[in-house]
Amino acid sequence: MACSVPSGMTCAFSTNSTSIIINSTTTITVPLIFTLNNIITPSFTPSSNAYLQSYSSSNYMMDANTVIQFNTICTLPCKTCSSASQPTMCTSCYTNTSLVQGQIYLNNSVCVATCSLGYYMNNSTSSCALCSSTCLTCSSYSACLSCNTTYYYNSSCLSNCSFGYYGYNSQCLVCPTAIFC
Repeated sequence: MACSVPSGMTCAFSTNSTSIIINSTTTITVPLIFTLNNIITPSFTPSSNAYLQSYSSSNYMMDANTVIQFNTICTLPCKTCSSASQPTMCTSCYTNTSLVQGQIYLNNSVCVATCSLGYYMNNSTSSCALCSSTCLTCSSYSACLSCNTTYYYNSSCLSNCSFGYYGYNSQCLVCPTAIFC
């Protein structure tokens, strides 16, 4: 963790890393603005767990339990979103954290647990990627698991079954004998 303060002030973290201590050697005559960058959307109620306490130079508490309101930009499970005015239009998703259980994939600006038809779960990008146009479902772009309107055979979608095979229920099946093909 890092802390940056103006001249005449010091900043330190408590030993348990739950408190930030800012000391001033001069009287502060301007409002202080506290900015917390790159914070994870809090999973707790801010008013019960995050507060500000101020002390005088003689260590007398002047103000206790001033609530710090977290203004997060994105709505969970969005990790990042397109803008503050569109907090549910995700550009990336939290995945496998204490905030979100399980693998989450980005699918058309929405964080989902499973991809819709015509998309597959791309684990390297944590997003739903488009299948080939012939695939109804797939495990990668061209590795079809089922087909839109053609015949499925060996991870591929074919317009016609090869010699020695016949089409049945959108699959190419081996002919039982040459006579029945």
